[in-house]
Amino acid sequence: MVELRPMTEDEFRVFFEYAVQDYAEGLVEAGNCDQAHALQVSQQTYNQVLPEGWVTPDQSFCSIWDQAIGASVGSIWYGVRHQGGRTTVVLYVLVIFEQYRRQGHGAQALRLLEDRVRALRLDEIRLYVFGHNRPARALYEKMGYAVTASTMARKLAR
Repeated sequence: MVELRPMTEDEFRVFFEYAVQDYAEGLVEAGNCDQAHALQVSQQTYNQVLPEGWVTPDQSFCSIWDQAIGASVGSIWYGVRHQGGRTTVVLYVLVIFEQYRRQGHGAQALRLLEDRVRALRLDEIRLYVFGHNRPARALYEKMGYAVTASTMARKLAR
């Protein structure tokens, strides 16, 4: 059984460094930018969403804590977004540490997030996932998430 515990500022610093690097790697793998620019693009993106860092309003950063083993097994970042006359929750990052993957922690964390979203009297969670991240896509699909938009590309021979 897992619970979502608020991150400390120190935990946030470690998480933020990981998240920026991971997103940069995803941008390169997806072909969205080259290696030389990926880290800069990732940092700019995160700074836009988090202008006040971990105390940016409407943003929540949690450690995913496994009560049975007494340890953090991952992290989750989500935020409330007001856009186009709608209010939704955006799941920005869900990461389960390598040694704890495929043990149900991600699904449990998503169910806890759903409970929090309902408590806010909201009814939708949105997220972005890279097309090449098959394990994440499989988890989200298993949990009932559906594609709402898709970007496609085709590499051409020169």
